Amino acid sequence: ELEGGESGEGRALYDAALYWSLTATQAAATAGRNPTVAEAEQTRARIRAVRELSAADAEARADLQRCRARTPRLG
Repeated sequence: ELEGGESGEGRALYDAALYWSLTATQAAATAGRNPTVAEAEQTRARIRAVRELSAADAEARADLQRCRARTPRLG
């Protein structure tokens, strides 16, 4: 959504988003949360993050960098 195509940066962002999405889904399932509710919350959070990053929000950018630093190398 922020970075498309086949660039290295685009692939890295996609990998990080996929990793954290699956991690959040698994954590919600482990906690016994309703999967529909958990998915809706994740969608809202993703939309909010894209808006904040698109607006060059410094805190959102710092959050993204922290998440990327904690993402294992996926490929």
